Amino acid sequence: VHYLPIRTEIDGNMGFADYLKRLQSTLMDAREHQPCALGDIIRALNPPTDLSRTPVADVAFNFDRPMLVDPIGDLSMIASLPAKNASSWDIFLNVTDRGDVVELDCEFNTDIFTRETIFNFLEIYQVILESASADIDLPIDRLPLLSPQTKEMMLVKWNQTAQSFDLEGDSGLVHARFDQQ
Repeated sequence: VHYLPIRTEIDGNMGFADYLKRLQSTLMDAREHQPCALGDIIRALNPPTDLSRTPVADVAFNFDRPMLVDPIGDLSMIASLPAKNASSWDIFLNVTDRGDVVELDCEFNTDIFTRETIFNFLEIYQVILESASADIDLPIDRLPLLSPQTKEMMLVKWNQTAQSFDLEGDSGLVHARFDQQ
């Protein structure tokens, strides 16, 4: 298995379907160079060494098809890789197409991200994919990033900050309020 380092530019005015076509073309071009391993590229580029970071890229995305294993009697099996305790990347997202379900496995650097942050990223990813699949020609910059529930929470619930103040006498003045605190 060779990683294909890909750099892609996203034009917000471009429809999601057009972006996918352009990305597919980029991936096909990169596959022509697949025999050149990422390690070979890194050695040729000779980037500065920093043991706290991976060279060249901080994020990896992998799309897998499940490894089917011959059934044993009535038992059918799908092979999967065991979870790792550490990640080589700041974020590594492995997507496995299981036919009727898409499985996401996300590894991340816990020195940089919290579990909650990664769950938020995955929710955004889900919202983008659901929106894009509902309208594949929608321009990328028009795709929502927040679920309706998250949007409601951020715009309404978190903004319920109204407070009543006693405006009688000196206690209603700004400097008096600071003195009280």
